[in-house]
Order: sequence, then C-alpha cells, then structure tokens
Amino acid sequence: MNEQSEDWQVNYKSELIMGRKKASKETIDSLIENSIKSIRDSEYLLGDIELIKDKLYSDDSSESFLEFIFELMSGSLMGAQEVYGRFKDMLLTSSIYAKRFNMQMINLSQFEWCKYLNGSDKKGVLARLILFCEKHNYDSSNLLIIQKKVKNLGKQCNVALRKMTAHYDEPERMYKELFALSDEDIYARRVGSQLEIHDMILKYTGRIIQAIQNVLSENGVITSSHPNLKILNIDIINDKVCEALSARDD
Repeated sequence: MNEQSEDWQVNYKSELIMGRKKASKETIDSLIENSIKSIRDSEYLLGDIELIKDKLYSDDSSESFLEFIFELMSGSLMGAQEVYGRFKDMLLTSSIYAKRFNMQMINLSQFEWCKYLNGSDKKGVLARLILFCEKHNYDSSNLLIIQKKVKNLGKQCNVALRKMTAHYDEPERMYKELFALSDEDIYARRVGSQLEIHDMILKYTGRIIQAIQNVLSENGVITSSHPNLKILNIDIINDKVCEALSARDD
C-alpha cells in the first residue's frame, strides 16, 4: 500500500476578532476538501487491505500478528472515515442545530472507536495486540503510547450523550445535552486528537503492510486497485485552527 494522501495542512489566513482569530473561508474550504479526500482515500485503502488479505489467508481462524495488524488498520480507517464525514458536515452547515447533531455523532463515533481499540477487559484490538506482543516478546512500546492516547480521548467522550444517541432514550434529557453543545473548537480539538492517534496507527501498521505489498508485487501479485494511492500522512488540526473555528461567523 503506497504512502497515502495529502498532508492535513491549512493555508491559515485570519483576522482578529474579539481577541481571537477568525477562520477564513480558505481555511474552512481547505479543511472540508481534505476531509472529502481523506474519506475517499480511506475507502480505497480499506479495499487494498481486503485485497492483500485475500492473497495471504485461507479460512484459518487462529490469531496471528498480521491479522491484528490488518484489523487495527481497518478499524482505525473506518472510525476516522466516520469522523471525517461528521467534521466536514459540521463545517459545511450554518445551522447551530445541524452543528449540534454532528457534534453528537462525532461523540458517538469517537466513543465507539475508542471502545473498538481498547475495549473493556482488554478485549479491544489494540489491547489484544499489545498482549500478543508481550506474550511473544515483541516490542510493544509504540503500541502502549497509542493506547494511552486512546484512553485519554475516551475520557473526553460524553458517555451519557453516547447512550442516548445510540438508543434514543430520554428525549427531554437528550434535548438538554444537545442544547449544551455549542463550541466547534472543542470538537475540532477532539477530531485533531483522534487524527493524531490515527496517524500513529497508520505509521505503525503501514510499514508492515507496505513490506508485504512489495513482496507480493515482486511476485506479480496485484495488491492495489489504485496504484497511485499513498498511505495517509496526516498533519493534525492545530490549536490556532480550533480557536479560529469558535470565533467564525456563519
């Protein structure tokens, strides 16, 4: 899988408003454009992973290091894809009600993503990979750093709102929770934190998958339906951009 996609870089043009810098149209447009491209490239990468798995595996259900790598990368891509979409929609709308809905869905997606990675009772894919590495005396230091960041992101999620979103219980209470959502910068920072973790996962898994792809390609095996695709290289949404989002006028 070649190296994927554009850096998450923004041409940050701004003006001073009430002591804060207001996000320019160019900044917002760049964030939206990169979100759309990342959603597309993530889907291409997911297809390539399945293509490589088909070439390598039979129906053997036993756990292996490579299976953990594929599962970790695929799950991270799918979770990031969801959040890219909600973040894009949050930026596109001028309606505070639509923004709140997208913040609500970002919260749900991030909670489930953290649960998928870390799980409970060490059942998440990242937690199981760490145990596998420790059992076989593989270096797990980078994975432990990622796990710590996942735990920190999980603590930022609104658990009560997640439950109400998933089950549509207690509409009056849900309304009050949604009414309290107003700051785009808070959710932009959370998206930035998720992208930082996602970037670390892609760097860890990407070099392994790249090596497999190279070996298969040398043997004439097609491992990508998009030869020019590169593994995501993400620059994180920084604090200046997050502050600018909270200061912008819609």
